[in-house]
Amino acid sequence: EGIQESAAGFDQVSLIETSDAHLIVAGSGAISPSNPSDIVVAKFQFNGNLIWKKRFGGVGTDVVQDMIEGQDGKILITGSTSSIGSDSNNTGSSDILLLKIDLSGNLEWSKSFGNPMESETGLSLAEDTDGKIAISGVSLVSGMELESKAIILKTDLSGNFNWASYFGDSQRQNSATDVYFINNDELIAIGYGNNSSNDLEAPIDGYIMSLN
Repeated sequence: EGIQESAAGFDQVSLIETSDAHLIVAGSGAISPSNPSDIVVAKFQFNGNLIWKKRFGGVGTDVVQDMIEGQDGKILITGSTSSIGSDSNNTGSSDILLLKIDLSGNLEWSKSFGNPMESETGLSLAEDTDGKIAISGVSLVSGMELESKAIILKTDLSGNFNWASYFGDSQRQNSATDVYFINNDELIAIGYGNNSSNDLEAPIDGYIMSLN
């Protein structure tokens, strides 16, 4: 079973080369009519031979957006979930997901972060030199597509919540699409914002910001 077959049918796919000279693919898509979307992670040799495939999720919708290999050689995945995480009940219709697995596909821990009455998605993640994790994403207010805030959150190396900051007028479109650590672990986020409430035709402004 090759990479193309393993990724077929998935809405979101992320791929990285690992430190042990293999490829890991993470995707999300419908597994069955009763499962709206699960996360599937697969490891391949460079010739496309499958080494292992693992599935993560529950009865809700679980979506992959970004994946990196951490300094400890473990895999970090972010996206959104309505069924898995460290809390037994998700706080909104979907929460930001942070998942950690080893290079054999074994789950080390899973966390979810969110606020009531909001649907939140992690879009990008990065790790600083101490192993702390930053996630950038978007929070849809009351599930309204045209009303969103950008969100940046940070955890410790075990995925425990440290802090979160929201940016942008909640009655407009805002999203933090990428996050990076540069220089001496300076946190940089990139995103966009819509200057006009509920107007898809209004100009979209890009931004870059530095956070302590």
